[in-house]
Amino acid sequence: SEVSGVDGAIPGTVSFSPFVFSVQCNLQALDISDYHLAVKEIYEFLFQRESYYIWSNQMPGIRYEVYPKPFDFSRETEKVALITLEFVVFKGYAESRGTTLDPLTFETNKWQIGMNIQNAEDNTYVFMENKFRVYNASSEMINPLRRHDLDIALTAVGNLRMTNLTTGDTFQYNKALKKSDVLLISGVYPYVNDERCGRETNHGIITLAKGWN
Repeated sequence: SEVSGVDGAIPGTVSFSPFVFSVQCNLQALDISDYHLAVKEIYEFLFQRESYYIWSNQMPGIRYEVYPKPFDFSRETEKVALITLEFVVFKGYAESRGTTLDPLTFETNKWQIGMNIQNAEDNTYVFMENKFRVYNASSEMINPLRRHDLDIALTAVGNLRMTNLTTGDTFQYNKALKKSDVLLISGVYPYVNDERCGRETNHGIITLAKGWN
């Protein structure tokens, strides 16, 4: 923000604005009837009521959640048209196609070079110990307050307190858990056995810094 009479600007938290992902395509039909059928199928395929993900073969491990912008066909002949498809990446950033629920191997066809996947370390995301390390391969901090996906499921006996020593974040559940209970922290919302339990917590949020936590 800028203030009259003050040099420069006051910095704030940087946020990523939506942007447009463009693709150019050619439509080659068999005849005039086939052309109109193809146009109908393309519109029905692209325009859906919910957002969806797209990715390209140049960056196969990275996807964008989008909705399409209105477009028209630039008809060159009776059977040929040029199309410029534009998709709004409304989140303002890309995501990996794979998650930590997928094996961290290239054989899954969800990862690619340049995604900070560690080769030398055994990256594990299921733990039986009270103290453990979690690797965040993202290019930025994972913060549920920014609508980043982060689910943490735990089982314990008694009161539970979890602290990320790297970020200083602490989550605490104030009631005693039984061995059969499952505590799920899904983003900013905690659940015990699929029932909301926020009032029984310290309202803490767990974030993950880049790299090891």
